[in-house]
Amino acid sequence: MSTSVRKRGTNITEGDISDSIKGADDAVKISDDKPDKVMWTLVLLVLILLLYNIAIPSSTKISHKKAIEQQLESIANKIEQQHKSLAMQYDSFSSQLSEKLKKVSKIQNQANIDQSETDDEGNSTSLQENLDDSESKVSKLRDEIAKLQEEMGKIHGEMEFDQSTFCEDCTGNFEGGKLHVKCSERRDWLMEKFQHSNEVATEAIEKIDPDNCKKHHQDPSDHAIFCEDCVGQFSGGLRIKCGKRRDYLMQNYGDLKEQATEAVMSMDPINCVKQN
Repeated sequence: MSTSVRKRGTNITEGDISDSIKGADDAVKISDDKPDKVMWTLVLLVLILLLYNIAIPSSTKISHKKAIEQQLESIANKIEQQHKSLAMQYDSFSSQLSEKLKKVSKIQNQANIDQSETDDEGNSTSLQENLDDSESKVSKLRDEIAKLQEEMGKIHGEMEFDQSTFCEDCTGNFEGGKLHVKCSERRDWLMEKFQHSNEVATEAIEKIDPDNCKKHHQDPSDHAIFCEDCVGQFSGGLRIKCGKRRDYLMQNYGDLKEQATEAVMSMDPINCVKQN
């Protein structure tokens, strides 16, 4: 039996009520599905953002690393160019010095010959004039020689990097604090990657991180002994006994033996220094 309710001219049957309930249930189901869709949409957006944020820093790090490497290479190249320029100046001054020393020797020899010939002829006035002229020329040349030696000494000091101040086993701070390795390892990397000499690479690393890669205090337990017969390596690839290099400094720059010895030990602390 069907029950009907009359209200304001509308007949509502049980079937209508059943359909309304079913429609409400469907609406509830659709409403329940929406949070799931929203949640997955949010998860997808988060994943996209994470991937984006990860990708950007990676490329930035690579770019930053290249910039640091280029900066390091630039410093090493400048040091190398400076060494070459100083070496050329030194060679030029050395050639000038040699020529002036030859002139002094020639003038003195000629003065001796003139003196001998004049003594035989007995013309003392002419002899004295010649000697005075020779002495004036020699004096002028010696002043020029002294200036050249002074300039060569300055260049020599700039050319020779004191490798004894480099801390091989110290841990350096590189690439903006993102790389912490031994200073010697970073130097070896620079030598291998950019084909720089040991001296240039060492000086470059010390300049990059002087706080960690440069010794600021000498260890009192180190008792260095000069090795005279050891073969040292000096600027321009020169390889001679450390004792001969010391003697050269004494003869050409007027250094005392102690000063010359210390200078050579600082030039090549690896080969010219023995530990007691």
